[in-house]
Amino acid sequence: MHENQLFIVSFIIFFAIILNLFLKRIGISTIIGYIITGVAARQFFGLTGSEELTAIAEFGVVFLMFMIGLEFSLEKLSSMKKEVLGLGGLQVLVSGLIFGFILHHLLDFDKKIAVALGFTLALSSTTIILKILQETGKMGRNHGRNSIGILLMQDIAVVPILILVTILADTSQDLGTLLWHTGLNSIGGMIAIYFFGKYGVSYFLKHVTGAKSNELFMMAVLLIVITSAAIAHFFHVPYSLGAFIAGIIISESAYKHQIEADLIPFRDLLLGVFFLSIGILIDVHFLIKNILLIALMTIGIMAAKTVIIFYLSKMFRYSSRTAIKTALLLSQIGEFSFVIFAYAKSISLISEELAQTFIAVAALSMIITPFLAKYLAEISYRFTKSKDSDIIERSSAYKNHVVVIGFGNTGKAVIRNLTNNGFEYIAVENQRDLVYDAQARGHNVIFGNAMQKNMLETLKVKEASAVVVTTDKEEELLTICEVIRFNYPKVNLVARTKNDREYRLIKAAGVDLLVDESEEVGKKLVEMALMCKIHK
Repeated sequence: MHENQLFIVSFIIFFAIILNLFLKRIGISTIIGYIITGVAARQFFGLTGSEELTAIAEFGVVFLMFMIGLEFSLEKLSSMKKEVLGLGGLQVLVSGLIFGFILHHLLDFDKKIAVALGFTLALSSTTIILKILQETGKMGRNHGRNSIGILLMQDIAVVPILILVTILADTSQDLGTLLWHTGLNSIGGMIAIYFFGKYGVSYFLKHVTGAKSNELFMMAVLLIVITSAAIAHFFHVPYSLGAFIAGIIISESAYKHQIEADLIPFRDLLLGVFFLSIGILIDVHFLIKNILLIALMTIGIMAAKTVIIFYLSKMFRYSSRTAIKTALLLSQIGEFSFVIFAYAKSISLISEELAQTFIAVAALSMIITPFLAKYLAEISYRFTKSKDSDIIERSSAYKNHVVVIGFGNTGKAVIRNLTNNGFEYIAVENQRDLVYDAQARGHNVIFGNAMQKNMLETLKVKEASAVVVTTDKEEELLTICEVIRFNYPKVNLVARTKNDREYRLIKAAGVDLLVDESEEVGKKLVEMALMCKIHK
């Protein structure tokens, strides 16, 4: 490697780190940072990509498909069949056909190109959406579950889309012959990878783990992924199909979790290189020259996907709020589209100019997504009718009821137990999204600030048998307890604390009925440990 090449590499790494540190502070995914770094590298150093960089980027996609395969167990598919096969399958099919129809009939694209691009535009970004859901803790929410189900179906659809692109690009044979050969190759590849994974891999990993060396185990996993991809390539099907099937097979083994833990940093690094290579593919001059067209296409595609996913979600009887959140979250074009656009260009299915346009549109849609995700709750409020008035009216006749402040995990557990035991209650929460989720499930939860006296009067605290404060923010907890104790000195006030310091503070505020979370958990753990000792 020459000195100037070392300088370029060090600059790219430095720029990526500094940029991602800044983006992380404002809550933007590092993926966007890698794409922008690639754009800057092309602009400053005249890079246009290389075979080495492309090969490394392909490894990133291969390992991503392998990791997705690890997550794709039959048990998970069975528990999410409505989201994956139902909503996800329809989303890919309907979006692909609609985009294909628009491209062919309204924009006069060739039928082959329209079909290939239509299904490519149906895909969304697994990497970005999963990061957003993980970082915001929304994986278990309705829109999070829906999004994961649709993304899983889209990831599965990548392989047939790649095969479809290959078929459409081949003009030397008729469609029937191509489908026959591709089907045979795919079946042959899957059978070969199945036997390799089912028998060869298990036997191999059993001996490798016996050596008790993390380094050897990691090398063994890399060998398995690369070999699976090579088998797929031998049968003339995409590398990613081999990696995906290998992941599915290993997901049923005892090595799944150890492989996930070892591969995640390696996969993320390779994906960083993949998105960097995508950035290098973007021509800034072309982008500036066609910025209006690219902006309009981005808005049009994202709007169309939002409408399609929204109405499909409603068709599956999800609430308007869940439907709009899912639709907005998945409105971008996914990272696999870069692979398909680049592949379609390499086999001359689409032109360089068309590939540049769609790559720029996909990148822009991904850059917009993290900003859009920040306002999901606010946007969804417009699609939801508040039930506060109905709940307040219904609870107006309550006496000796329980008032619950907070609808976090502890608040949910309190309300669940009150409901199971037939007690009347009314709860208040200051996060709108939690309130609407609670109301959608039929809980008596209203939006408001429990530190305000008029809200406490609305909750009829004076006539309550008890007030349970479940908020986990110390300052908020202390203020609420002080306000309630000052205005209603005789009410039975129950609160939970996380540690000794918090316990003393809340006790000093005049709260006698306290549950010390750490103390109670400690007692329960000791109780269970002693039971184990007795029964041993």
